[in-house]
Amino acid sequence: MFTEGLGDHYIFHGVERFAGGGGYKLGYAGKFAAFITENKLGFIAAGKPQGNKRYHADHICQVFIWNPDHDAVYAWWNAHRPATPKPAAVVVLAEAELWYSQNAEAEKDK
Repeated sequence: MFTEGLGDHYIFHGVERFAGGGGYKLGYAGKFAAFITENKLGFIAAGKPQGNKRYHADHICQVFIWNPDHDAVYAWWNAHRPATPKPAAVVVLAEAELWYSQNAEAEKDK
């Protein structure tokens, strides 16, 4: 099963930029938390946003904790799984055979 390696909880954080008016633009962590919530992939707890006064006064830092719903993650993955690529060795061999077949006759004529 795909989710066998999925842990019980994950902690991640991100830096978000203030957008003015007391709000802020979602950065990668906020977008990831929103994605998890929108797709019902588990429970998200968010810490209180704190200003990053020392280095970036126009940014906040926020911590998130995700408790994944293993069944929901597994179902989402099966619905959105990318096409399985061929192993690289198979692709290389196929390309080599194609090149050889296209160039073998030219090599004989030399």
